[in-house]
Order: sequence, then C-alpha cells, then structure tokens
Amino acid sequence: MINFVIDHDIERRDNMLTKMINNKLINNKLQEIINYFELEEGFNKNDIIYDILNKIKEIDNHDAEEIILEWDGNYLTDLDEFTNQFYDQIIIGVCNVIKSFQNK
Repeated sequence: MINFVIDHDIERRDNMLTKMINNKLINNKLQEIINYFELEEGFNKNDIIYDILNKIKEIDNHDAEEIILEWDGNYLTDLDEFTNQFYDQIIIGVCNVIKSFQNK
C-alpha cells in the first residue's frame, strides 16, 4: 500500500514537471516569435512595406509619396508615412495577442 502512494506521488510530480517543462518550451517559442516581429529578426520592415506599396503603384501607377490622405480638405499624411505607422501598430497588436498566450 505504501508503494502505491509513493508511486502515485512520483507520477504526479513527473506530470507536473513535464507540464512545467512544456510550458517553458512554449513560452520560449512564443518569445522567439515576438522577438522576430518586434526586433525585425530575419526580415526588413521597409522591404515589406515597399513591396506592398509597389503593388499599389503597379495598380494605379503612383508612388506612395504621391498619394496623400486628407480629411475635410486638410492634409494629414502621405501613404508612405501612413503605412509605416499602420504597420507598427499591427505588429504591436499581433505581439500583444501572442504575449497573451504566454504562461506567467
């Protein structure tokens, strides 16, 4: 009877240890993904934005600097600056969602 209790405790401890290791591995992988986006590891943000804006140019035959945003007749910004700011906010939002899956 005592052996059963000891074996059960060992099994429970092993399960908890396995879960802790798995959580650590998951958290590490999630942090790698966050770093990839936040630190621009392995890609260049400006290249991505440039490629997207070039598709607009191909469609409308305009450069991003030629396209402006106005509100009620007032100049706000050009498309190039807007896309940079928009991209930054998207990355922040994506990283916040990924961070929400990390176990503390």
